[in-house]
Amino acid sequence: MNRFTTNKNDNMKVVLAAFGILLVLASCNEGNKGIIKPMKNHKEKSDFQPALSIEYFDESAKKIISPNTSVKKLAHGFSWTEGPVWIEQGNYLLFSDIPNNKVYKLNAQNDTILYLNPSGCSASNFTGKESGSNGLLLNNFGELVLLQHGDRMISKMDAPLNNPSENYIPLVPHYENRKLNSPNDGVFDSLGNLYFTDPPYGLPNGLEDRKKELPFQGVYCLLVSGELLLDKDLKYPNGIGISPDGRTLSSNILYKKLITDLIVILL
Repeated sequence: MNRFTTNKNDNMKVVLAAFGILLVLASCNEGNKGIIKPMKNHKEKSDFQPALSIEYFDESAKKIISPNTSVKKLAHGFSWTEGPVWIEQGNYLLFSDIPNNKVYKLNAQNDTILYLNPSGCSASNFTGKESGSNGLLLNNFGELVLLQHGDRMISKMDAPLNNPSENYIPLVPHYENRKLNSPNDGVFDSLGNLYFTDPPYGLPNGLEDRKKELPFQGVYCLLVSGELLLDKDLKYPNGIGISPDGRTLSSNILYKKLITDLIVILL
């Protein structure tokens, strides 16, 4: 497989990325009829008004996000959000609310509407805190791909983006006939190969969960051929991304509140 090397520097390196818009989502009670109250004006009073600012750990990040950029809260009413993906054709953002097992849509009018429920767990007796989808992606065919914690698989939505449905087609249901841990984040390369991480965060009891079937946590590559490749030397792989030139795959590893870097050279 690809050559993996780890950077063991104690200093955390952070590279800021733009998702097309800045979205800050705060916690409060959920609204009615699947609609979360949008913040039409960032000065509007609410039950939570954090001090929002951008801190740069690397000066090169200013080439992506200008120092003059302001941060505004666009919507609130969520427990814990992850996995934003921008839908260019529809001019809207999709994101996961993991504990509530939902995906929401934020449109150009700042209306936040329930998009999928459930998004990551089909079971009604799930006892963990992270049941929903985490990472959301678009494949080369413009289909929505979900990394699902509760169901412990990667699936794609079996419906067009403009008419969503909670019908999912499994893409990676297991590894060597054993269920995954809880797929977390993923990225497609230009050829359509899918790289993704599989930490234990979505399992109710993490590494000690009795339903955990794999003795490791991994970074995987699902090739377009269907072959599934694996590096299983990492304990807590988390986020993952590919450099613009397509030659470097990067992942951060969260372990005891210390984040280090994983660098993969794509040969």
